[in-house]
Amino acid sequence: MDELLQNTHKRITWPVITSFLEAAMPENTIVYKHQSYIILLWAEERDDLINTLESQVENTKSYGPSFNRWGKFLVVVTDFGVQSPEALAMSIIKNLWDNHQIANSVIMIPNLYESVIRFDLYTWFPYESGQCGTIEEVVLLDRCILEKDRALSTNISLFSSKIPLNVHGCPIRVSTWDRHPNMILDTHNETNGSITYSGIEAVYLLLLSETMNMTIIYLPPPEKEMYLAEFFIYSLSSVFSGQADIAMGNFPLHYLPLAYCEPTIPYVYGTFKWYVQCARPIRRIDNLINLFTAPAWSVLVLLLILSAVTFWCIANSPHTSMTKESIVYRYLSECFTNTWAVFLGVSVPEMPRNFRLRIYFFLFVCYCFVISTVFQAYFTSFLIEPKFEKQIHTFEELQSSESRYLEHPSMQELGTYMNYDKYKKLRKCYEKCPDYGKCLSRLLDGEKATMLMLDLWAEYAASKSRRGQASLCPIDQTEFSMGLTMYLSKGSLFRDRFNVLIQRCFEAGLGKIYWSQLTWKVSLNKSHEHGGGEAANDSNVYFAFTVYHLRVAFCLLAFGGALSCIVFMAELLTKLHFTRLRLV
Repeated sequence: MDELLQNTHKRITWPVITSFLEAAMPENTIVYKHQSYIILLWAEERDDLINTLESQVENTKSYGPSFNRWGKFLVVVTDFGVQSPEALAMSIIKNLWDNHQIANSVIMIPNLYESVIRFDLYTWFPYESGQCGTIEEVVLLDRCILEKDRALSTNISLFSSKIPLNVHGCPIRVSTWDRHPNMILDTHNETNGSITYSGIEAVYLLLLSETMNMTIIYLPPPEKEMYLAEFFIYSLSSVFSGQADIAMGNFPLHYLPLAYCEPTIPYVYGTFKWYVQCARPIRRIDNLINLFTAPAWSVLVLLLILSAVTFWCIANSPHTSMTKESIVYRYLSECFTNTWAVFLGVSVPEMPRNFRLRIYFFLFVCYCFVISTVFQAYFTSFLIEPKFEKQIHTFEELQSSESRYLEHPSMQELGTYMNYDKYKKLRKCYEKCPDYGKCLSRLLDGEKATMLMLDLWAEYAASKSRRGQASLCPIDQTEFSMGLTMYLSKGSLFRDRFNVLIQRCFEAGLGKIYWSQLTWKVSLNKSHEHGGGEAANDSNVYFAFTVYHLRVAFCLLAFGGALSCIVFMAELLTKLHFTRLRLV
């Protein structure tokens, strides 16, 4: 034993930790994952070897977080009287896998053959020779003969990968459910039990199965309706009990299930945001009214009145010749008419003759030209791109907006898992909403409400609606993010291989390609249902300038015409009245 530890310590740079059944566990706050283990077994009988192995592995597992079942395990049997080394290796490997989910193990058993001492090294490959994760035979990796150079006869790797590139169609059981857009149930034949899924998460599983030649067997979904937190526990229980090999379906990467399952690396990332009612466009008539501020409109009206009075005063001043200035500027009513005509950009009946009146008239024409140019420019732009009401951008603005909070029943469990409780501040006006799709439709239709949703769900639901993703309006800040993953059974042999393939698919952008195709497909199907593929709302594509948008001008024209008729009728009635008085 001393020579073994001494030689091992000379060959490696990492510290060597020794443990035995009576040793006390060291107290260390810094956790180091053990990378390899050497387990020495000695006993008088074969059953004692298995019991000793069980005790030593349990003692090693008592190191807690430092224990690494994915490390390299070398089990050395010190008994030279083993009659069947292969059967003993089978028992040891079976015990390590069935009881402790340790797969990367090599068993070293001494064997005395024709007075020659040799050491046989055994291991197993769970997916070779028709095996599908079961221990049916062990493989003699190599042999070391002491009388020779005390080296292995071959240079093969003792701890090679247990999962080949091709698992030859071995089945893998998956526990999932119908949860759009992550897992979309396509077919469920209750006669033969065949189930197929599609979706943003299902595509990763399909890529893994095609690459490794696996057969996916979907377990039947639960009969009763469950929320996310309930099915999360239900599916993980199936994996922990051995009924399923994989649990997936909108499951976040979290530390709580790590004691029972092995997660893969995240392959879908999402963020939870508050989605609010989009700002409504302001009516175009209101845009025209708000083209200038109230003080600007007041100054404009005051200037028109003062300009008309100024025209009349200059034309009737003592310094102006009575025969020189035109009569259209000597009456106050005519001055108001001329001022209004210049402001509208039309001609006046006659130009002023007085020099001072011409100077002021020129300045007034320049001012009206500038105001008219600005008005026409903004008038056209407001018709093409109308203004909107104030949009909600922060959570504080959301609180003060008094929007109705549509809460999903699983929000409380999700908030507990993610340590998030800001949603409780909106519970003054809230409503239970078990169906995310229907509630989001209410939000897209313009209801004054708000929802906390994963961006993937919101984008998919909006793609299925007629309004599309352009009608989604989240606030600027992200509440929390999560990575979606699939959970494997503890010690699953597929974990490392899955992680490598998932990383390659993620870096290649295969998931994003599928996601864009999925959203585009559902949006096309929805548009075909509402008009044969035509745009659902043409007003979002172009703006048609019609006579309807000039109704303000026509209203002013009608008002002026009606006022002229009233004045004309008043003049006629006045003339008739004075005519009768004269006759009397």
